[in-house]
Amino acid sequence: MATIGRLVSGVAHEVNNQAEMIEVAISDNGTGIIDPQRIFDPFYTTKQAGKGTGLGLSICYGIVRAHGGEIQCWNNEAGAGSTFVVRIPVATEAALAAAATKEAGR
Repeated sequence: MATIGRLVSGVAHEVNNQAEMIEVAISDNGTGIIDPQRIFDPFYTTKQAGKGTGLGLSICYGIVRAHGGEIQCWNNEAGAGSTFVVRIPVATEAALAAAATKEAGR
């Protein structure tokens, strides 16, 4: 198998005045994203017709937002690939208890 590029990931835990967040960042050194402003739009794809629906990143965006987080994408400086960052809030004891109660009621 040929080596195409390099993938780097990292996880961080940050605390700010709003909430505790977990951050996952994934970067590569590929060609970058053609249109990073549209990458999360439903049905946006750069693939040929019939090769993809363009829903994958849109679905990811919806899941992350539903959990109170954010997902971003940008091209790295000097055209050296792109970076995706997902930030989601750390679950509190109260949130875990509420989720357990909700699940028990189903």
